[in-house]
Amino acid sequence: AEYMGVHRLLAVIIGADTSYSDLLDPKKTQAICNNINYRHKMAQHASRASVALYTELFRTRTELCTAHILGVRKNALLLLVLKYGMENLMYLPKQNETGKSDIEV
Repeated sequence: AEYMGVHRLLAVIIGADTSYSDLLDPKKTQAICNNINYRHKMAQHASRASVALYTELFRTRTELCTAHILGVRKNALLLLVLKYGMENLMYLPKQNETGKSDIEV
């Protein structure tokens, strides 16, 4: 519904519609913009929380799947797990005294 105010304001600017007093009142327009920004911010928080929940649900499972290496760090690989479309860090095991890790490639 807030986007209707934006469309109406744009229509007035390009001359496709006539204006009314509430539309041109800076305080009312600012209040509408603040509401739009607040709702957008809350939608972003909800989206991030949803991704975090989804990630946590699958983090406890161990499963072999295909991934692309996006980056290499000193102690980890940044992977794109294709099945879930998620980026994840896979920490590498620490090396033993001989300089070799306990993992075979």
